[in-house]
Amino acid sequence: MAGNSFGTLFRVTSFGESHGPAIGCVVEGCPPGLAIDTPLIQAALERRRPRLAGALSQRSEPDQVEILSGVFDGRSTGQPIALLIRNQDVRLIDYSRLDRLFRPGHAEYTYWHKYGINDHRGGGRASARETAARVAAGAVARHWLEQRYGIALSAWVACIGELQLPFRDAAELARSPRFVADASREEEVEAMLARHRADGDSVGARIELLVRLPEPFDRPGDAWLDTLGRALMGVNAVKAVEFDEAPGELRAWIAVKPTPSVHLPRRTIDKAGRPALLMTRGKRDPCVGIRAVPVLEAMAWLALADRVLRERASGAC
Repeated sequence: MAGNSFGTLFRVTSFGESHGPAIGCVVEGCPPGLAIDTPLIQAALERRRPRLAGALSQRSEPDQVEILSGVFDGRSTGQPIALLIRNQDVRLIDYSRLDRLFRPGHAEYTYWHKYGINDHRGGGRASARETAARVAAGAVARHWLEQRYGIALSAWVACIGELQLPFRDAAELARSPRFVADASREEEVEAMLARHRADGDSVGARIELLVRLPEPFDRPGDAWLDTLGRALMGVNAVKAVEFDEAPGELRAWIAVKPTPSVHLPRRTIDKAGRPALLMTRGKRDPCVGIRAVPVLEAMAWLALADRVLRERASGAC
């Protein structure tokens, strides 16, 4: 499917399923000579993992990345870079009922209706687990753009439900396990997450993303917004993106829907089209928007890397 690949010149193709043996990606278009090693990518993956016991996803994956190709003596060769992350925390019993029932708000019915088959184990390809591969690829794009052009990018949780979380301090954001840029609001966020977990429900979020572009990219234009918007909208659970543009700066607000897997009875249908009731069990985020922050950053880095290469190829810079 075309949706497995992102980008034109800096192109990433991901593979694997949520509860299969592994997930990973192939990165094409990375310029040669870039210093790349496992710790560089591992650091990005650590930001994506749950950082608070009991507050976010209950799935515990080590996310150890393996570089299979495209790097020699610690530097990119200009050839495809293959990255592999093996799945270890696989509990298929949590999804045993889903071989015949569709979870509301997930892509399972769409996959089954379109292809006549779907991997019901945690959503298969449509699981947020797949985003680990995007984060790994985004680390490569980020390293190149920071080293070569000095482009800067950051994102934070600006709102959870009705709880507004304005930006306060970059240092506080760097320390926050929930990507909140105001340390004084951490307890409020924790209380809200605990309440939704106890109720078996979930809540949406709004993420703010800021990109600082130096010359010659400081007046990006609509093509940049189009590339970035497509990348951000391609992230699981993202429902809307809004942009503001100023010289040398792009700002985006991204709306992330509540986690559809909740521990409450919901109406659905089975594969014969018969109505049924389903209550999801197993792993669940009360607010998937929090863990979406490093994923959105990664997709933004990938989009920017692709845009920069396209600008260079056209002679615009």
